[in-house]
Amino acid sequence: MFTFADRLSVGIMAQQLKLVNLVDNLRDKNPLSTFTLSLKTEENPMRMNANPHFSLVLRFIIPMLFCCLNLLYVSAQTPQSLLSALPKVVPDSLFCEENYLQLFEKTVKKHNPVTPRSYFRADSAGLPQYICDNIDTKTEYPFINYAQNYVQWHDFEAIQPFFRKLEETSCRRLNILHIGDSHVQFDLITGTIRNRLQKAFGDGGRGMIFPLSILHTNTAYDYSTSYTGSWATAKSVQRRPQLALGVSGATIRTADSGASFKFRFHKQWHSIRKDFRKVKIFCKQHPESFDIAVKFSDEYPPITIDCSDSTCSPFVEVELPIASSNLEFLIQKNKPSQRFFECYGVSVESVHDQGVLYHSVGINGVGLSGILKQKLLPQQIRAINPDLVVVDLGVNDLVPFRTDMNYQEKKLQRLVNYIRDNSPKSSILITGTQDSYRRGVNIGECAEYAQVVQRVAKKNKCAFYNFYDVGGGALSMNDWRRNRLAQPDRLHLSSKGYQVKGRLYANALLNSYYFHLTENQKDSLVFKIIPKKKPIKKLDKPSEQILAKANTTKTTQIKSQKVTYKKSYQKTAYKKTFPKKITYTVENGDNLSYLSDKYNAYIRDIKRWNGLTNEKIRIGQKLTIYPNTAKTSKVIKAKTIKKYHTIRRGESLWLIARRYKTEVKILKRLNGLRSNSLSVGQRLRVK
Repeated sequence: MFTFADRLSVGIMAQQLKLVNLVDNLRDKNPLSTFTLSLKTEENPMRMNANPHFSLVLRFIIPMLFCCLNLLYVSAQTPQSLLSALPKVVPDSLFCEENYLQLFEKTVKKHNPVTPRSYFRADSAGLPQYICDNIDTKTEYPFINYAQNYVQWHDFEAIQPFFRKLEETSCRRLNILHIGDSHVQFDLITGTIRNRLQKAFGDGGRGMIFPLSILHTNTAYDYSTSYTGSWATAKSVQRRPQLALGVSGATIRTADSGASFKFRFHKQWHSIRKDFRKVKIFCKQHPESFDIAVKFSDEYPPITIDCSDSTCSPFVEVELPIASSNLEFLIQKNKPSQRFFECYGVSVESVHDQGVLYHSVGINGVGLSGILKQKLLPQQIRAINPDLVVVDLGVNDLVPFRTDMNYQEKKLQRLVNYIRDNSPKSSILITGTQDSYRRGVNIGECAEYAQVVQRVAKKNKCAFYNFYDVGGGALSMNDWRRNRLAQPDRLHLSSKGYQVKGRLYANALLNSYYFHLTENQKDSLVFKIIPKKKPIKKLDKPSEQILAKANTTKTTQIKSQKVTYKKSYQKTAYKKTFPKKITYTVENGDNLSYLSDKYNAYIRDIKRWNGLTNEKIRIGQKLTIYPNTAKTSKVIKAKTIKKYHTIRRGESLWLIARRYKTEVKILKRLNGLRSNSLSVGQRLRVK
């Protein structure tokens, strides 16, 4: 026969299981959202009338127990200490191994990532068990190398200052600056990292934002922007930007005194917390600069800021009375001498000097050399004063193929020197690129760039993150695509893929920090990577099998000015043969696309060899061409079963038939064409 205490324990446990299922469903639908669990009791008159002892428990004992739980949960180190500290209000039979108290504690720790300030303690950042509890241990995808998901270093001095400041996040703010390209501009990767670190170490602010709608490009995942008036723009991807560039890699400027721009944060992401009331506007302070007013609520008047003091810091600062998800910046002309306003970005921060402040700045298509164009970066990076600078670039430098890796290493070295000279106290973390494709062809240079990153990090005492191998290595982007983690171009990821990548980044930082707290050997943390040979049959298309062999990783050895290449899929090495120059006379019907395919050379190279500014050529013109006769092209021709051609500008069925020594009617039959009309980018079967 069950006692009263047993019946009470079983009833509470049943309600707890319902609560667990509810939280699980909410967490699956909104992975980045936060939930707060509150406890509430309701009186049941029928039950109370039937059992007066149960009424007494509902009215007094259970609320008292819940108050004790809420007070003791923050201060208790372990479940044992929590149980021992509870008053003996309820019989001991309730506190068995499967009781409600332990179920509630597990639920709060697992399903309730509320504002970290509520649970983050001053001494928790240095506790290995606390860091271990914040590491995501899920291993969902077998192609991801979870065992080596660490931030690595050759010299512990590269990461020691960052780890030391990570332990002090309860009394000082930790600033992180993440510089990247289109993957960072969308901010879902860095947003996931931001939420994970702030959950563990406290909220320091939302970080840098920019009115990207003025640039006519996509905004971040958690806010949208709008603007009024006329604006001039500049970006770091431009060859010669017309405006000085700041830390965001973009600049906007207006001479319209009625212009404005606005940020609207989506509430489902909870990006703005109640203490995010400090706003920093990075702008050009000049006696002729317009003033700017910050409108944040209909209940409060806008706050006007003077931007005419040229002796101040690179930003103007205002503290709002309340945090707001809608921030509007109005340009105001209050003096006759005011003529313009120039902005480089806005930072939303907490009013408390603690927690993690994670700035993410990225521009679509930017490369290593684009960051060096940001002339205002030195003074603005000194104003941000980052404790860690993450350099997440490289894939846009590798897209043209046949990239000179020595040149890429020099550009990366210049960027590291640029950051080190202007922020000498900052730790630098260099990340490798993920395996990627460009126009259906695998970018084999991603593996070589991972080695470049490791060499530069070792030379300059920087930390590095080898995401190429962590993400799966060679041709792993096909696995990401098959699991719906990547876009069809196999260069960008899906929203789910960006979240997976963000969790891997955050876990890499936490794993290395946990290694620092628990292991005695701290001088270096470097994994010896053994390249994996994936079976070719797993590729998506037969043509990719040949392209994979032609673009395998090469290892260069220089001895007595002789260059040899060693392929990962071939045991024998061969000498690189440099093509000889030929002079070609343009005939009727020729174009650069035809010459590019005939001599296996890029159109941009033919234009550069002959000083052409466009693709127009005339009959009888002499062109200098260096044909590519590498063995890789012969392998492709010898093993191709079905041959395809991508239509380029100016091509017709007659030109394509002539190029591939076939007839127009055969091309129509192979591709099911009823007319001679073609479109640029169309894939045409020619064999």
